[in-house]
Amino acid sequence: MLLIVGKRAVLERITAVTLAGRHVLIEDYPGLAKTLIAHSFAATLSLEFRVFSSRQICWPGDITMRLCLQPCC
Repeated sequence: MLLIVGKRAVLERITAVTLAGRHVLIEDYPGLAKTLIAHSFAATLSLEFRVFSSRQICWPGDITMRLCLQPCC
């Protein structure tokens, strides 16, 4: 069993957003249990769980997992 300590405000916000049926983006420094928090919420509520790691060049399709094209003319 893992325990998350010192993240009460984050956990409360995630709970509120999840109950509202919205998406959550968790940003923080490396190694501060972001993935553990997201995975725990998803597993507890039987929700879909995906991890997105940003890089310098980020396209909309990197997040939505869909090809986004606009006509040139």
